[in-house]
Amino acid sequence: MTPMWKVLITDDEPKIRKGLKKIIQSFDIELDVVGEAEDGEMALELAQELKPHILLVDINMPFLNGLAFIEEVYKILPQAIVIIITGYDDFHYAQKAIKLQVFDYVLKPVNPKELKDIISKVIDNLEKHHTSTDEVDTLDRDIELYSPIVALAKNHIDNHYMQEDLSLQEIADKFDISPSYLV
Repeated sequence: MTPMWKVLITDDEPKIRKGLKKIIQSFDIELDVVGEAEDGEMALELAQELKPHILLVDINMPFLNGLAFIEEVYKILPQAIVIIITGYDDFHYAQKAIKLQVFDYVLKPVNPKELKDIISKVIDNLEKHHTSTDEVDTLDRDIELYSPIVALAKNHIDNHYMQEDLSLQEIADKFDISPSYLV
């Protein structure tokens, strides 16, 4: 039997949560949206209670922002896979997301095909590391999570993050890719 992967959606906008849920439910993938949260504190409580495998997280939320939430959720669910879904294309947010080792960073409005491709990669990763949804092993949070080009870009950022002039465009130019691929 194919495992049912649990998803938690965290966004302060009800329309976004509803839209993401509808998109996910349209996929022909074994996913179960087990919860929705409108702020980081509520999301942390739900994550602890529901133990989702996949978390879709907005950055700008009340009480506990998305980045702070991710730091906290990794303490209780180190195996969780986080996908940031946000309207912020600010390089500093992307840089922090890379440091937190999120799986992907998607800009709103969400393209359903892009989200399905990302979630399919997440599930491939989960299936490699889990024998069942009841046996949640700690995932290796290393370079295997990233495509080779993102791994190279991450390494470049890690080695040059103190540069004041480091920009998304500079990294994209260095690796001959579109800046949108990096966010």
